[in-house]
Amino acid sequence: MMADFICTRVSYTTISRVIWVYKELTNSRREETITLRHCRVVFGASPSPFSLEATIAHHMQNSSSFSKLLLCRQLTLRGTVTSEKIVEESHKRFISILGLSSDTEIDERFYNSVVEIPEEEITKRTVLSAAHRLLDPIDVTCPVPLIHRLLLQNIRKRKTNWDDVLPPDISNKFLTWVKELHLLKDCKIPRRLVSGPFKECRISLHRFSDASEVSYAARIFLRSEFNKKISVKLTASKSRVAKK
Repeated sequence: MMADFICTRVSYTTISRVIWVYKELTNSRREETITLRHCRVVFGASPSPFSLEATIAHHMQNSSSFSKLLLCRQLTLRGTVTSEKIVEESHKRFISILGLSSDTEIDERFYNSVVEIPEEEITKRTVLSAAHRLLDPIDVTCPVPLIHRLLLQNIRKRKTNWDDVLPPDISNKFLTWVKELHLLKDCKIPRRLVSGPFKECRISLHRFSDASEVSYAARIFLRSEFNKKISVKLTASKSRVAKK
């Protein structure tokens, strides 16, 4: 991996320490715990892709020989940055990844998951397949998939087979849930969490939780205050179905 060849500053190695159990090959077989430090970018760490991309961008901007090397290998810079044939096509306003779309102009996110209304009879297999079409990586819309989980729990309690037609009380609830999913597009989520410069804001986290006989949920909000302006943004949420 290219990231393994990128060295880190000595001051940064304090956060990449690992504990190593050293076994001395003697008759005593004594074990000693020592602390080691990674001197290169750790493979698999969260900031590793960013460090790799930032290093490549730095050398591309400050070294003309780097561009010449790519051209000699018949690798144009256009193909390195983007795979689009036209540069303008690479700067799209709307970008979708795993059902979560981003508006790059106003820096907002919204959900673009589409679950088609089934034309055939509703079965347990139909209800379960809809769960894989509603993707919410940060779980902001946790009340929406919670309804689907409750339906599945009700189906399992009745011990329904995979291809058995579901009774009207369950199938009607499922169809109502599917028809209302398009409303998620109106749920806009600003990517920016604070109202001003991060170091100058007064920031606090507020957690709320609630429970009922069938489910429970929790949400965390970030409150920021800057120049007498207060902003409250949702940062994380989780919901679970109560065990029965």
